[in-house]
Amino acid sequence: GQRPQTIYQTPKLGSSISHVYGKKDDIAMCEIFGGYNQNLTYPQMKWLTDQHQVRGINFMIPHSFNPKAPYDGDFPPYFYNDGHEPRFPLYRVWADYTNRLSLMLTGGKHICPIAILFSGNAKRVGEYITPEDMTTALQDALYDCDWLPFEAFESDVRIDSGQLELHKERYQVLVVPPTDVIPCPVLEKVKKLFDAGGVVIGYGRLPSVSATIGRSSEEIIKLRNQIWGTNPAFSTQPCKTTASGGRSYFLPEKPDTAAISAALKDALIPPVIEVLQGDTNNWLHVLHRVKNDMDVFFICNQDHQNHAKTFRLKVIAEGFPEIWDAMRNEINSIPFRRSGKSVEFSLTLEPSESILLVFNQKQRDLPPRIDNDAINSGKPIDLVAQQTPAIPAKELKPEKHVTLSPVKANPYTGKFNLPESLDLKNSRVIIDMDGLSPEQAARITVNGNYAGGFIERPLRLDITRHLKHGDNIINIEPFTPQTVKLVIIE
Repeated sequence: GQRPQTIYQTPKLGSSISHVYGKKDDIAMCEIFGGYNQNLTYPQMKWLTDQHQVRGINFMIPHSFNPKAPYDGDFPPYFYNDGHEPRFPLYRVWADYTNRLSLMLTGGKHICPIAILFSGNAKRVGEYITPEDMTTALQDALYDCDWLPFEAFESDVRIDSGQLELHKERYQVLVVPPTDVIPCPVLEKVKKLFDAGGVVIGYGRLPSVSATIGRSSEEIIKLRNQIWGTNPAFSTQPCKTTASGGRSYFLPEKPDTAAISAALKDALIPPVIEVLQGDTNNWLHVLHRVKNDMDVFFICNQDHQNHAKTFRLKVIAEGFPEIWDAMRNEINSIPFRRSGKSVEFSLTLEPSESILLVFNQKQRDLPPRIDNDAINSGKPIDLVAQQTPAIPAKELKPEKHVTLSPVKANPYTGKFNLPESLDLKNSRVIIDMDGLSPEQAARITVNGNYAGGFIERPLRLDITRHLKHGDNIINIEPFTPQTVKLVIIE
């Protein structure tokens, strides 16, 4: 039967355009969240944002506000909705988060080891499989890739020491898609890369028909055989090698992460981040950039259903690793072990949690990242819940297409006292909660000042800089947690 027309990798297509055509600062924009209406949740928004940012889309335009709200049958989620959306306090939490990611993940240089040859026209003239499945297998194996159009490869790419150079990109591996038809100059350049020591991967089927007027299909078959040999079998071992170090591989049409990892390991191409311990379950994804001479890795655990996972990871980078939490606006230290340019460290990530791993050229005295052990051993602060006045519903005119939120607000207000003896300069006060429903998200103000918030676990925030000795008031919007506590960590 026919293959489904999947388009779930369009973020990778969009970001590849910015890289392949040398767009300033690699900015790639998406109008996001259309078609969800009021059923869209903030945890879903956070997950979708990570799904785009880790694939290189770094400028988000929410499909949202409409002057006709709430009387409109259109599909935007109406974040404000003329005051009828109780979750609107969470919008700033999301906006701050994606803006921090956009700041960190634009500019500088994208580091990506693999280019996948791509043609929107090849499917019109023969069998052709688009790069979605291969891209997913690579991402699940913790490799990044760009989609490289035939014409850009033919005219703009330079081959140097067995690698591809294109604007600021430098690719170590070229993937040739399963296609019947390919231009002769394109396959000739693939052969040139192979002869120069490059790594070339084919999968599913190899090209057999010329797309170049005046060039025969026999030339295509000859070039194909020179790269992969005659009738190659699927294998994670090389089909052919060259004296200069060139290696060709031929994988099944739908390669799994194990197969692609084995072939790239054989070719000595390391993943962006290597998992030494821990089961990713194909949900851990990563993006690598260098900015201001600092290696920046965006690491996402996109498993949104299971428990927290601890990984032992290894990266190749220079400097001192720091954990930048773009959601909570916190920068913390992390224990690590260095061997040459390799850095090993352990990282625990909650479902849907993501962090920026930034390598600073100078070692800084930073507070350690907070974990459950630190919370459980911290000194508790008495927190007294205050009566919160009910929020009256706004009246609506009886018009058609009224769009209302499926949830109701239930904010929390608490009061606590900090003794004069507490040294706020050398202590951290953390608010930690559980049982947020119906969405795992909160906006927090302390003494009337916005302190930040979070979407998805861990449901905690460092509020130290907003505190004063004596009485303090804390507000949690838009939902009241089942449990909320304050602890001092010294």
